[in-house]
Amino acid sequence: MGPHQRFVLCEDSTVFYTGTSKQFSLPEDKNCSSWTKFKLSQDKLFKDEIVHVSCGNAFNLFVTNKGKVWGTGNKFLKKIGLESEVPIQLPLKEELHATRAWAGQQGNSQSLAIIEVKNADGDFQLFSAGANEQGLLGQGGKTKETKIFQAVNYDFKNVKFEQISLGFDHAVAIDAEGNLWAWGSNLMHASGFP
Repeated sequence: MGPHQRFVLCEDSTVFYTGTSKQFSLPEDKNCSSWTKFKLSQDKLFKDEIVHVSCGNAFNLFVTNKGKVWGTGNKFLKKIGLESEVPIQLPLKEELHATRAWAGQQGNSQSLAIIEVKNADGDFQLFSAGANEQGLLGQGGKTKETKIFQAVNYDFKNVKFEQISLGFDHAVAIDAEGNLWAWGSNLMHASGFP
């Protein structure tokens, strides 16, 4: 659920949406006050099923059973060098198979996404792209913007995240062992650090 639009993924992989469209975050950039069926592609030969949905601030991410990530909403797409009025497949390295995605809730000029992929070695790993001034990309150093999905800096061989929540400038996550993780801004102790 984003601040302007909502998507629901049903057990049979059908998707419905409602809300206010901003920068083509909804089909035809039209507001929708009733639940409407969503199609990732109008191509009748397109058979991928949506297995994960995430709504951000004026953009949405869709992960398919083929391990591809699609996006709508030019707020985020422009941050990674794309622009589209229809859902568009996001560029990932061929050997990466996406399993989940999280769309950021940032406002103004900041917009980012984090995706979980299964790499060629069978490990689950997080990648991020977009822009954030407070370290929310999680790539280490002083990375504030990237147009391509790059690895989040953590020990992915030994840590598998079960849940992730992206805030405005910080993220929290719970790993498979029940440990709590946080990164990004710690303004007003939002990340839980003293």
